[in-house]
Amino acid sequence: MKEVERDWEMEEEEWEEPELEEEERELVTDADVLAAEALTNRRLLTLLLMLASGPKYASSIAEVIPHSTAHRLLRKLEEFGVVASYKGVDGRRRYYKLTERGEAVLNNVTRVLRNYVAKLFRKYGKRVSSGYILEPGLLKKAVEEQLGVPLSLIVGFLGLSVYKYYGEEVYLLEER
Repeated sequence: MKEVERDWEMEEEEWEEPELEEEERELVTDADVLAAEALTNRRLLTLLLMLASGPKYASSIAEVIPHSTAHRLLRKLEEFGVVASYKGVDGRRRYYKLTERGEAVLNNVTRVLRNYVAKLFRKYGKRVSSGYILEPGLLKKAVEEQLGVPLSLIVGFLGLSVYKYYGEEVYLLEER
């Protein structure tokens, strides 16, 4: 019995991901499909949101996402044309940035996140003259539990403002 179990064990370096057929690769690289996948994968979503603000090097991403996961996701995203990598001036750091396809994915993700956050503000927030306000704890709980990404990424990414309302700090979602 132990010999059979041993056959099933596989060293990490022996594992090879299956090659995708050209049709499958085109489907996987469609911006809508990748955006849908990002919205259901908290680490992928976090990575895209981090790259939204500009090029990042792998170690800075690994501060938020586990190192091996960050490298695996970056390698896959580069393979699918969502990110491009290049070496820094000193040649030691590898930087990653969104490509045109990556921007299209990010635009789709942005649209969904804006709608999600707007619904939260309308449902749980208070209407004020310039939009809706929401207590930080409620927003943090909803974003971090439902989406699994740090609130700071969403706040900066969606352009939410911190606002004083009767002495209390709240987030403001301005009406457009």
